[in-house]
Amino acid sequence: MSNIEKQAELATNIKLSFRQRLDYSISEFGYNSIYYWISAFMAVFLTDQMGIAAGAVSFLTLFVRIFDGINDPIIGSMADRSVDKGKGKYKPWVRWGALAMSLSIIALFAMQASWSYTFKMIYMWVTYLLVTIFSTCCNMPFGALNGVLTSDSGERAKLSGLRMVFANVGASWAGLIAVPLIVFFSGVGDGTTQTPRGYLLAVIVCVVIGLPTLFWSSYKVKEVVKPPKHQVKIPMKKQFAAFFQNKYAIIIALSFFMIGFCAYGKMTVMVFYFTCVCNNAALVSIAATLGLVAAIVGSGFVGSWVFSWLKNKGTCLIFCYGLSGLFAVIG
Repeated sequence: MSNIEKQAELATNIKLSFRQRLDYSISEFGYNSIYYWISAFMAVFLTDQMGIAAGAVSFLTLFVRIFDGINDPIIGSMADRSVDKGKGKYKPWVRWGALAMSLSIIALFAMQASWSYTFKMIYMWVTYLLVTIFSTCCNMPFGALNGVLTSDSGERAKLSGLRMVFANVGASWAGLIAVPLIVFFSGVGDGTTQTPRGYLLAVIVCVVIGLPTLFWSSYKVKEVVKPPKHQVKIPMKKQFAAFFQNKYAIIIALSFFMIGFCAYGKMTVMVFYFTCVCNNAALVSIAATLGLVAAIVGSGFVGSWVFSWLKNKGTCLIFCYGLSGLFAVIG
């Protein structure tokens, strides 16, 4: 048996302790509690606080989402081709990507209402593009870490499950405290008024709390699964060609697109609806509290029960997504 085969067998037999799974998964709490401000509050901030036209913000979001679809595989490929200099292949990407993303989000919410409309538009485009690029530099390699911590498919499934729990908790926690923090730091004292200063300081608080968890994972986890030294490198052009020739890959990609469209769209619409239609921003915190409870129950218990009941992964996905979509429409 060759050295490579021995290493592969050893990596396959690696069983992760709960502490090791926790060290990896907790980063999702930090990432989602920080990025939540882009998903849920960026549009409201730009339109209500900065006076930018809703159509301009919508076009920006559409363009950047399309750009992100091109940017993701490029960043992913760059991370895969990185050379491990003793600190891991992916961990430096997570560390520096998280820091750059956080600073970019703070910069976006540091926009001033007194600036000219043209400068605000340019600033909005530049900062949001930077946020998108750096969030990919953090999140794509972080997802790839799952595959280098162990080769055991069961262990990887446990990692993914715990990761989703922390992702949901992070986003729900941010939603729970967002409006109270904005109102508090706005300093008006009427319990409802929001100001750009309130948004900026609230974002900084979430960054200060969330960023250390991203650093924690980038230092604590160990990349033990190593690729073959003479691994064949496939050009990006061939990768795209292979993707569009694989109908199952396209179906999975479209599924992720719809999940992202519904999840992030729901966050933005929810904030707009409670703030502008119901005239009660405090409802955002109530909805986030319910979401937090549902996330913990769904990720930790219901998902496993549904899978044990339906037995088949495909049927389980269709059932859960269908039920989720039904409740979204009803809501």
